[in-house]
Formats: sequence, structure tokens, C-alpha cells
Amino acid sequence: MKKKLTNNWALKLISLVLAFGLWFMVINIINPVDDTTLYNIKVNLLNTNLITDENMVYEVLDGTGVLKTVKVTAPRDIVEDLTEADIVAEADFANLTINNTIEIDIYSKRYSADEIQSFDGNIDMVKLNIEEKRTKHLNVEITTSEVEEGYMIGAMSLDQNRVEVSGPASLISRIEKAGVYVNIADAVSDSYTKEDIILYDADGNVIESDSLEMKTRQVRADIKILAKKEVPLELEVTGTPADGYMQTGIVEKSQETVVIAGTQSALAGVNKITIPEGTVDITGQSADYATSVNVNDYLPDDIVLADDFNGRVIINVYIARQVRKNVTVEENHIRIQGVPAGYEAAAEGTENGVSVSIAGLAESITQVKEDVIYGQVNLTEYMAENELTELTAGRHSVPIVFNFSEDIIVSSPLTVNINITKLED
Repeated sequence: MKKKLTNNWALKLISLVLAFGLWFMVINIINPVDDTTLYNIKVNLLNTNLITDENMVYEVLDGTGVLKTVKVTAPRDIVEDLTEADIVAEADFANLTINNTIEIDIYSKRYSADEIQSFDGNIDMVKLNIEEKRTKHLNVEITTSEVEEGYMIGAMSLDQNRVEVSGPASLISRIEKAGVYVNIADAVSDSYTKEDIILYDADGNVIESDSLEMKTRQVRADIKILAKKEVPLELEVTGTPADGYMQTGIVEKSQETVVIAGTQSALAGVNKITIPEGTVDITGQSADYATSVNVNDYLPDDIVLADDFNGRVIINVYIARQVRKNVTVEENHIRIQGVPAGYEAAAEGTENGVSVSIAGLAESITQVKEDVIYGQVNLTEYMAENELTELTAGRHSVPIVFNFSEDIIVSSPLTVNINITKLED
């Protein structure tokens, strides 16, 4: 009997299989195989220098650089303990195919391959676009929002106004400009901010890609904010027109006011802009005179012109031919003032009135009426001008002044003989 049992290998094998099956059933009842799904596992790219050392760049396509899901099959005690941090996904550039794909290898950092039955990612390949690497240098431009009403932008500057961009040739060729955008909608004082550099194509569309490399991605933008103020533009015409002509008094400016800008403190003391005397000179002119002045030349320090105005103002001074006329001032319209005490004064040779030659613009001359013209002889002023302390009796030639309006010119100064008589005690 003993010999039969020891020599029956078939029976032994059957017993071993039954024992293993029983063990497997027990193990699966106690710790059954289960599965779990983990999310967003980044694919690590290995040996990328095999591409970059050849002056080539790569771009991961179609989101294949991340496994959205990985299904893991393993014993329940392992499955229940797994997290995304335990899973590694790799794609080795040494395994790059002619189709620019790389197979993704998935494994666990904590458990061996014998302990986990399987990994099943939602994708099994990384897809790549591989191109020649190109570099472009671009000036960085500033753009801003609209500034608060009543203010304007002064100087704008960047701490770095040029950027180097590298990446796939096809992408680099699309980049036309680089810029930063600064929002100053509510700014009433200078703005100092750190801003991202934005890349644009020829149509102004933003270009964004993880495959683009920039040595500098942010720059400091300094923007001066100036207050605005509207002030009158004033000037004085100097000089005398040619003989026989005179200024009409009409002066036209292409701008009566200008808008200036500066800090609040700088603007506080500026209420007008004055064109200096002598700038508009009509000496010797016999026709309407036009000239151009640059207001920028007469602005106070720390003040600039606003609203994109270049500062050029056209000045028109109107000049017309004089009209001459002789008028007579009646004797009883000649008045003598300043007669010293103890003396009396009388004009001589004025019985038929005093003839006066006047000149002026036609409209002014036509308004002159002889019956309202008066002449005045002022003996006090005469004595002062001639440094006389006492007016002696006798004949004196004294200037006579008439009450013409300012736009009437007396052709030549007139004097009248005044006879001074001492009164008897």
C-alpha cells in the first residue's frame, strides 16, 4: 500500500493542483483583484536632447502629453492605496518612430510589475510635431486702455523693450509683434506695473504655445499720467504798417484756446499762454498779414500740449488803407486848463476855428462829427514838460489835444498860440 502511494505521481500532481486552486480561491476571497481609475497623469519625456541637440524643437500634439485616465488592475489592498502620485508615465525619445510618435510606458513607483496586473491609459502614444528651431527678436510695444477723462498719457517706457523668442519655425514665422497691455482706465497718477509680454500675428491675434521659449516673459511698464487744462492763447501785435495803411484791429487765430497738460501742481500756476511781444510784427505791411507760430516754444517748463495738437497756430492780422480828412474845430470848442492864479489866458488866431488833418479807417472817419470835437490846451502839463516853475506873461505856443477816438490819427501835432496876461491887483 505504501509503495502504491509513493509511486503514484499522477495523484501527487492532482493534489498539488487542488491545493493551489484552493489557495488561489482563498486569496481571492480574502484579497480579490480589483481596479481603479486615476486621472490626469502627466507623461514625462525622456532623452529630449536627442532632438534639441540637433537644433530641433518638438511640440506635443492633441493633448497627448497627459493621460486623462489610467485604469489600474491589482489586488484590492493595492488598489485602495493607489493615488495619482504613485503612477509614472514616460515616453522615451530614443523610441521615436518615423511617424513622430512615442509609446507611453506606465508603471508604479511603489509596487512592482508582479504586484499589479495591468495599466490601461486612455492613450498609448505621445504625438509630436518636430521642426527646425528658429529665433526672432522683436521690439516690445505698449498699448493701453483709454485714460480717465480730463487726463492724458505722457511718456511711456519699459525696463526692457526688446525680446527674444525661440520655437518651431512654422510658429515663429507667424509672430509679427510683441507688446504689453496696461489698463489705466482709472489712473489719475503715474502707473508702474509688471506686465506679461504678449505675442501677436499679422492680424492682431494672440499667439500662445508651450513650445515657445522667451528669455523674458514680463517687463516693467512706467506710464506718466498728466492732467489737462484749457487756457486762452494771447498775443500782442507790434509794429506799424506801411505809410498810408493801418491795422484794422481784427486779429484772427486758428485757435483761441489750447489744451495743455502737466502735473496738477504745474498746471495750477498756468492760466494762459502768451505769445511774446515782437513775435507778430506788422512793420511796413501794406496788406493783410499772416504768420504761423509754434506754441510749443512758449510753454512753461513741465507743461506740454495735449490732444495730439502739434502746436502750430496761424495768425491773421488785417490791414487796410487809411482815409484822410480835414476837420475844423470851432473856437468855442477850444478849452484852456491850468491857468495860473493871477493870470488869464486866451487863444490867438482861432477866430475861424482850428483846422485838423486826420486819418483812419473809412468806417471810423465817417463817424467823426465836427460839432462834437473839442480841443484842450493844458498849461500845467506845458509847464511840466518845459520845466517851468512860473508862467510868464506873453505869448506861448502850447500843444492842443483833441478828443478823437483811439482809431483816429492826427496827421501831425498841432500847437496854438496862447496869450498870457497878468491881472492887475
